[in-house]
Amino acid sequence: MIYVESIMKKPIVVNFNDNIGDAIALFRKNKISGAPVVDNNGNVIGIISESDIIKTLTTHSGGINMVLPSPLDLIELPLKTTLKMEEFKEDMERALNIKVIDIMTKKCN
Repeated sequence: MIYVESIMKKPIVVNFNDNIGDAIALFRKNKISGAPVVDNNGNVIGIISESDIIKTLTTHSGGINMVLPSPLDLIELPLKTTLKMEEFKEDMERALNIKVIDIMTKKCN
């Protein structure tokens, strides 16, 4: 009989204090789309997924500062000439430093 523990791999986890940029790098490196979020003791306290990150990067919120244009903004983009790449770059850098704990799904049971 083969038991799960004999074939399972070490879980890939994200620390609650990591930033979005760290989570994205981990997802790409391991070809995954989500991971459990753990506290400093290794206890699972939530889950972070690509969807959580994408929602954060497209949210119009004063606390987050809109980073990527929403679909409606993309439709209007040709009409808007004020979007500057430097502003976009600054917004993206701010967003990538948002902590995982601020966007993770906290209820996972």
